[in-house]
Amino acid sequence: HIDDRFPTKSGALYFAKLSLENELWPVLLEKAMAALYEGYQNLKGGWGPTAWAHVTGCENAYSIRKMDGTDTWRRRKMIWDDNDSPHIKWAKWSDGEKGHHAKPTEELLDLLVEWDKCNYLMCASAHLESSDDKQVEGIVQSHAYSLIKVVKDVAGSGVSLLQLRNPWGRSEWE
Repeated sequence: HIDDRFPTKSGALYFAKLSLENELWPVLLEKAMAALYEGYQNLKGGWGPTAWAHVTGCENAYSIRKMDGTDTWRRRKMIWDDNDSPHIKWAKWSDGEKGHHAKPTEELLDLLVEWDKCNYLMCASAHLESSDDKQVEGIVQSHAYSLIKVVKDVAGSGVSLLQLRNPWGRSEWE
């Protein structure tokens, strides 16, 4: 259970804000997550699949991660224990291949397009090895973005695009 008190600074909500339609649900959802994780200070970071699982109740939450120094990706599934702590295990790809078998980026793009057409909830993030806050492209390190749309080979150009949304609404492209 949560109460109706929210953290403020100078009379304004400190963390989540009201929706564009002045709805309170983002603030309530954030407070519920803070209660679950024993404080707002524990909400920094985390994994997108964990957030989707909490919001939707869906237990099929996966993480696909690029292998360091390669152009290949592996798939893992999030499993929650009785204490609501996530654990990771290898998960099969949708084509039946085992998750620890790495897929090249081109094959991953095909899967992302397929999942986008199925209206799967997806997110993306960058985990950089440097201490810089941003990549050259302006993507914030270790920050989750909603993955809105995936288009492969746009207009026959050979370029594939992922449309991302920054839930912070700041730190956009430079």
